[in-house]
Order: sequence, then structure tokens, then C-alpha cells
Amino acid sequence: MRQRVTALIIRDKKILLVQEAGYCYTPGGGVEEGESHDEAIARECIEEIAGTVLASQPYFTYDCITLHSHTPQRNYCYFVEIQGEPCASNEIEGIFWLSYEELRTREDIIPYEQEYIFDRLKEEGFL
Repeated sequence: MRQRVTALIIRDKKILLVQEAGYCYTPGGGVEEGESHDEAIARECIEEIAGTVLASQPYFTYDCITLHSHTPQRNYCYFVEIQGEPCASNEIEGIFWLSYEELRTREDIIPYEQEYIFDRLKEEGFL
């Protein structure tokens, strides 16, 4: 099963999302062989949003089927604090700070992130 780390970066009840290939999703990516989750989050934040991770804290884990390859994936979600203001790298088309209400109106959000991450963050008062 593929492992993915997800960086939940929240400010003022808005969450940071990146856009690539027509979809918006939380920054993060696959864990490479021999890499810890902390190392994977640090690498992905640098690669996608040019952000240096100051701290990360485990939040929860969920399983899903990936949108493109239709393969099983285990997602490890972490609250992440980064240094400075994030910006889109050359891997990413754009970044957005979105409130829960804005997330609900967009059609380009990856469905399992809405169901598993954003609804939970709203219920627990983070968004």
C-alpha cells in the first residue's frame, strides 16, 4: 500500500491547498523508501510550497483509493507549521488559503480529502 504524508497548514481558520493537474489538495506526497514521515513532510513542503517545516504533529491516518491510479493509499495527516509565507514551486500551479465554506463550493477538491480531512477539521473547530 502506498504511503502518503499530508501537511495540514492552517492559519486563521483557513487551510493551505496546492493546485496541480486541475485538482486542489493538501501539500504532501509519497514516502520514499527509508524515509521517515518527518523527512517526507519536510521534503514535500520544500518541493511544493518552498516552506521550511518548523514543527509537525501527527493528527490522524486514513485509507482511500487514489483518484488517478485507483490503488490503495494510507494517508498520514500532520499539523505542520512552516517558516515564512508559502509560495508555489515549479511543481505546483498555484496555492490557496481556503475556508471550510470555500472548500465546499469548489469542484476541483479531491473528494476523499473533503470527506476525511476537511469535514473532520470543521467538526473539531480547526476550520
